[in-house]
Formats: sequence, structure tokens, C-alpha cells
Amino acid sequence: MEALQTTSEEATVGDLMATLQLQEGILIVRLHGNLDLENHQQLRAILSDILDRSDAALVRIDLSRVTNISSSGFGALVDFSRRLPEQRSLILANLSRACSQVLSLLNLAPFFRIEESRSPASPQMAD
Repeated sequence: MEALQTTSEEATVGDLMATLQLQEGILIVRLHGNLDLENHQQLRAILSDILDRSDAALVRIDLSRVTNISSSGFGALVDFSRRLPEQRSLILANLSRACSQVLSLLNLAPFFRIEESRSPASPQMAD
């Protein structure tokens, strides 16, 4: 499988779109849409592909545009976090209101490194 070397690429599966951007050694994954029982397996596939193709030390998953997330969606993120090699880090960034509520209900906040909203001018999160 080809290593992720481009600065940006997209993947769309049903109601879920993922934009991958490699920037200064940080892999930024922006998720858009619904992340639920219907497409959590596709998210697992996208995240697995990231493990295979990118050796970025930091993976930042931006959840600001996730409109709905289920426990299955968070299950995919937990699985990804557990599969990351020890020398790599995962940050969940810019959680949408829906993501924050479900994260709290599932009591998963201690499991993840959470980054609060950043300024749109920030180079790591710029569109």
C-alpha cells in the first residue's frame, strides 16, 4: 500500500467524509457528517489505512463537523487509539456538541487526549 505523502486527500463513505492532511509531521483527520452504526466499519477501515500508510507521530482527529455520533462511532475511535503504536499519539480535537455529549454519556473522556477548539487561523487546523 502506498504511503501517505500528499498534503491532502479525501474519502467519502455514505454520510461520512474524511479529509486527511499531512502537515508538519501531524496527520490531521477531519470527519464530516454522521458517525454511527451504519458507517462505523468504514471509519475503522479509514483509520486502519492511516495506520498502514502514515508514520506521523501525532494523529489529530477533528470532530467539529460530526453532526451525530453513536457508541459504535466512539468504539471505532477507541479501537484506533488502542492500535496506535506507543510512539504515536492521538488527539480528539474540536468536538462538536453531539460528540461532547456522547463522550460524556459514555464516560470516555479520560480515555482520550482532548484538544479544545482552536482558532481558525491556527495552521494545524486551517481548512
